[in-house]
Amino acid sequence: MTLKTLKRLAPRRLRGLRGAAENTEGVSAVEFALVAPLMLLLFFGTAEVSLLLQSERSVTSATSTMGDIAARLDVITDDDMNDIFGSTEIVLQSLDAQEAAMRVSSLVADEDGNVTVDWSDGRNMAPLSQGATVADLPQDIVPPNGSVIMSELEYTYELDGYFLDEARQLSERFFLRPRRVEQIIRDRDN
Repeated sequence: MTLKTLKRLAPRRLRGLRGAAENTEGVSAVEFALVAPLMLLLFFGTAEVSLLLQSERSVTSATSTMGDIAARLDVITDDDMNDIFGSTEIVLQSLDAQEAAMRVSSLVADEDGNVTVDWSDGRNMAPLSQGATVADLPQDIVPPNGSVIMSELEYTYELDGYFLDEARQLSERFFLRPRRVEQIIRDRDN
């Protein structure tokens, strides 16, 4: 091939490459094919995480409600405890509340600040023994010669999603001071 022939063929070849570069048909489909899996991953992942966060908020709200109701009473009976646990299940209505483990306990401190359990009741969770100490208490949560109501709730959230497929243990613990008395009495006869 001579130099003259090469010069004559070069513009034709460049025209073909220029034409391919200028042809934009199908570019949107290719871009969509590249972006769609990422968008679906973000969409379903966000939905699953938001359901988990909503469940965690329900557990927090239910634990607070359980302790708040107990802290408003002077004397707590068996019927009161059933009502407290029933009210907590209503707050947890978006979850399978029958599976929730709940406990309400009264913690008292002596004049030296030693904290022990005065009474405790639980549903799907063992009550604490009277006179037992509680691990991991925040410092100075119970004032000397005072008492607090401790409400606890644990719930295993089953994730049946595409991305988060293992169970998560949701738990919360609240401390509330009695509203009307120094120490709430547990009446087990009624």
